[in-house]
Amino acid sequence: MAKMNFVFLVASLLVGLGGSFVGSTRDRLSSNCYKAAPSIHDLALTSLDGTSLVPLSVYKGQVLIVVNVASFCTFTYQYLDFNKLKAIDEFRDRLEVVAIPSNQFGLQEPGANENEILNSLKYVRPGNGYEPDFDVYQKSDVNGVNELPLYTALKRSCPAVKEVIGDPTMRFWSPFKNNDITWNFNKFLIGPDGVPLKRYDSEVEPMELVGDIRAVLSASEYLRQKSSLEGVSFF
Repeated sequence: MAKMNFVFLVASLLVGLGGSFVGSTRDRLSSNCYKAAPSIHDLALTSLDGTSLVPLSVYKGQVLIVVNVASFCTFTYQYLDFNKLKAIDEFRDRLEVVAIPSNQFGLQEPGANENEILNSLKYVRPGNGYEPDFDVYQKSDVNGVNELPLYTALKRSCPAVKEVIGDPTMRFWSPFKNNDITWNFNKFLIGPDGVPLKRYDSEVEPMELVGDIRAVLSASEYLRQKSSLEGVSFF
């Protein structure tokens, strides 16, 4: 019951925030996930070096941003903003970014392994010695027959933000589905219980998520305190 109350409380807060940003990129290019969406904490990802399988349950209690990334994309500068987002004092130890490199959009992630991907970020884009202050996982497909189970779950849980995916000659997967990830740097907001809450287009900047993250943290703190008083476990 506490988890269901959390979903409804967050949904009401996100809707309220959306109303105050009518016409903004974040408001136009985002969608709320279905209220019955299951937790992603039962799934796992392979580490960037390919040596270990990491259960997403390690993020239990944290808000997550899940994002598919690429090193040679127009939006690669958003890597910098994800570091800034995590550095906000009120988000420390309460927010994590989970990045999945993918080469399915314009072939813009040619790096084949950990060294190539991290060196591209450090010396080319964004460059200037940049290092991600968040978790980057193994290069993977986010659409098509070989897509990660995580992305199958996320796309089932959250409706598409756009009706049109884009130029098929720049997108490398099959079959095409109307709920597919449309380009590099699509984003998903995940609650501390692992339930997907909101989906965003690539054009929505990381710092535009601050209000939504605060809403989720406020709702989780309220229900944590309420659960403690009632003697029940929240997460």
